[in-house]
Amino acid sequence: MSKLHVFERSFDGMPGSTFIHGKLMTSQLMTSLISQSLGRLFTVPEHDWTAINKRVGEAAAGAEVAQYLSEYIPEFPVLITVSKLWQDQTFESLIDLSAAVSLYAGNAVYGFQELLMAISQLDKSSDKVPDSVRHLTCLQFDNLTQSTSALSKIVSSVGVNILDFLYVNQEVDIRIARYTSRLGIYWEPLGETILKVDSAVTKSTADWFSLADTMQRILDVKPEITMCFLQNLDINTAITCWKKLQIEADSFNTFSENQVHYWY
Repeated sequence: MSKLHVFERSFDGMPGSTFIHGKLMTSQLMTSLISQSLGRLFTVPEHDWTAINKRVGEAAAGAEVAQYLSEYIPEFPVLITVSKLWQDQTFESLIDLSAAVSLYAGNAVYGFQELLMAISQLDKSSDKVPDSVRHLTCLQFDNLTQSTSALSKIVSSVGVNILDFLYVNQEVDIRIARYTSRLGIYWEPLGETILKVDSAVTKSTADWFSLADTMQRILDVKPEITMCFLQNLDINTAITCWKKLQIEADSFNTFSENQVHYWY
């Protein structure tokens, strides 16, 4: 697995920096990492994505009778627009995002396992950390900070398009519920699916930005890299979180590509 590009940056503690502050920052990092929401968008059940993609297919099929459907669903022309955007961009971007998150998690595991191995070989009775390990710590934190920041922006961008799609379909659902007998069995409200995906987008976006902010603040504080600092990183817990995130992203990626069949 390829490693992320390394970004050099000074991470060494100032002479007066205290471990207590560093401990606080690493504690905040772990709190962010163990959040259950980073991969929440990818844990939305497959049947909910199926319902959404069937709606996209229904909108495409109904385009030829748009005038008739618009009598019952005034928002239908807008539905066609957001459904076309879903086909051309939004859903593909979500699939790409799942692949990027999987790579992000895999690289984090790779990098911090390397750091963990280096730490395991140190003399725990001494608080002095060799320059090589201090440098490796800098590199891993820089990699993680840069990639987290980049991904948080992508998550937000993809999320905006998803929420636009959901908003239009929420309005469409109201019409469908009112004219079910005239629209036929193929037009069924998305109902809870909209709420679940909306919640997943909102929560995961917020948590990615929170993690990116925490990572940046750790670098800005420049805590002194001592043995105590390294031991309080709780790297094993972080690795477990990244592995879980990778599994969630890979699982979504596995079934998502077949979802496009519902468009036709």
